[in-house]
Amino acid sequence: MKTLEEKQQARLRYLKTLYDKTNGCEGDELDMYELGSVLGLSENETSDVVDYLNGERLLSDEGTMGNVSLSHAGVVEVEQARQAPEQRTEHFPPQVVHNVIHVDKMVNSQILQGSPGATQTGTFSTQDMSAVLRWAAEVRAALPQLNLATDDLMDAEANLATLEAQAKAKKPDATILSRAGVVLRGLLEAAGRGAATAIGTVLGQKLIASIPTILAAIP
Repeated sequence: MKTLEEKQQARLRYLKTLYDKTNGCEGDELDMYELGSVLGLSENETSDVVDYLNGERLLSDEGTMGNVSLSHAGVVEVEQARQAPEQRTEHFPPQVVHNVIHVDKMVNSQILQGSPGATQTGTFSTQDMSAVLRWAAEVRAALPQLNLATDDLMDAEANLATLEAQAKAKKPDATILSRAGVVLRGLLEAAGRGAATAIGTVLGQKLIASIPTILAAIP
């Protein structure tokens, strides 16, 4: 059974993706189940999400059966969530939690922030570096389908080169790995939101889900 937090995240992701796919235009329709599948939701989960959003008047109640479109309130909700992610909207909690930790020096260590109930263990080894190299290769192979802007594509390639160089080094620098991982994750998340095709969106999400532990643990 999904937690309340997971349900809220699924609802907001659905609403944001609908906004992105329609460029925030009220009344532009998409197939509700196709949109759910892009986000990895089953038909039942999609129905639950749509029922909630309809109940809160965030979706338009006019349109073709089986399709969804944004209401004016839905457009306002998404734009408020993006303009001030650290503040709650009328229907959703804040999306950004600020945690500040001062570490004088850290080598081959991990920190987990803002994840109530979560646990984390990790070691850094040659196997970790092999996982980083495999993941970097997967990202590189997927770049043509992610529809990144030219500047973002160059940024992705530069950070992939950094990851690969550090992964092959005798003593990888955890700080450099972390910075490159943060940048790549951000680019993949942006690609998932703005991909021109469903394939590009799914690819971006799969790559984020498969980030090696050494990079996924980055604060």
